[in-house]
Amino acid sequence: MNYNIEDKILLIFKSEKLIERICLDDCFGFLAEKSQLQVTVTQYTLDKNGQRKKKIHQLQIENEETFQKLQDDLSELFQTEKQKLRSLLVIINPFSGKKRALQDFHNLVAPMLYEARIQYKTQTTRSKQHVGQIIERIDFDVVNELVLFGGDGLLHEILNIINSWSEGKKCEFLDKICFSVLPGGSGNSISAALLIERGWHGRARKVSVENSAFLLIKGTMAKIPICENILNQSTAILSVEKSAIGFGAASTYNAENFRSVGPARYTVAAIHEIYKCSDYQMPEFNFAEIEEHLWSVDYSEYRKISGSEEVLLEKSTKNGKEICIKDYFSTVTIHNNPSFYETMDPDGVPFVQLGDPFFAISFILPISRWQMVDFFLKVQQGNQAFVLSPLNSIFLADKLSMKFNEEEKITIDGEAYSCKEWQISMNGPQIKIIS
Repeated sequence: MNYNIEDKILLIFKSEKLIERICLDDCFGFLAEKSQLQVTVTQYTLDKNGQRKKKIHQLQIENEETFQKLQDDLSELFQTEKQKLRSLLVIINPFSGKKRALQDFHNLVAPMLYEARIQYKTQTTRSKQHVGQIIERIDFDVVNELVLFGGDGLLHEILNIINSWSEGKKCEFLDKICFSVLPGGSGNSISAALLIERGWHGRARKVSVENSAFLLIKGTMAKIPICENILNQSTAILSVEKSAIGFGAASTYNAENFRSVGPARYTVAAIHEIYKCSDYQMPEFNFAEIEEHLWSVDYSEYRKISGSEEVLLEKSTKNGKEICIKDYFSTVTIHNNPSFYETMDPDGVPFVQLGDPFFAISFILPISRWQMVDFFLKVQQGNQAFVLSPLNSIFLADKLSMKFNEEEKITIDGEAYSCKEWQISMNGPQIKIIS
């Protein structure tokens, strides 16, 4: 057997006849058995549904010289020496989602890290307090990447533990540590959002562990801004993905009452909330839209055909660039993550990405129980069926303030809080993440 590499395609020849083509962009490592002159390359091919499927190629080499040359070529292409410099601490929450994170790590992720020559240690969490202890004890001389295998709440929890530290200690940690996330929760919004940008993703509740592990190995480091939430002018909460008031917050709150049904608890809670058809206390909203030249082509087109935003703006007041809206809504959500995970929508809110210095505000008008059922079904269809609803208005902003008449339940990154005043801005720190 002989080979050639052209444009990251490994071409395998036998008696000068091409017998196999392996796309090396779909691979990240190899195993070599010198005694048998055999090289095993695992390819993770992308299927039409955006899922990576494992395919093993066992290459029998004719002589030691060719065997060594293939090893050297693959090592260079896969940046094996650079991968060896990575040192991961994998924090696993064994209780989140379907409680498969520990099993999936050992069965799916660990073999991939071994093949990629990436060093790692694991730490299983026992409680929120234990998570804080793990983070406090990280030795920067030993660990340079933090991999979180659990639900979205694990990153939210860790960021807010770090945010409680002194400014110097916080800055040092965020400067030296790069994050990765693996999907092990009920809603894996952050994993899904990172994969959306690569086109490797299924639905947010069915994010492939292999896809995310492949991204962990083959991805590149990027910096993303973090939202800062100030509650009652004092408490600072960092957030990465989505916040809500009204129906969205009530459903998330009540989902804890249905934890026994696992990831389906959010759907059960939403159905229960639809049945109640409650009126929600809405605050006064004050925000400034981002400048039009920052709008994406998709959002510009949406604003042309939607019309619901203009109707809402006609009822609002303006103070300079600031828009003030005082109205009743069924729910209001603030997204800085394109994966709308409660909805099972594969693309989520299409006008924001994790790296954007702004967020999307979605206002949904008050609707009857049956309208809510219809809207909920549209949401479940995916493919943005809910985005173009005349009941929905979406604005892009980089700051938002709200004042309630009394203490109100809200959710930030799916975690429950309450407040009378709430300011949201992009003033949080940046974090490094593999994307």
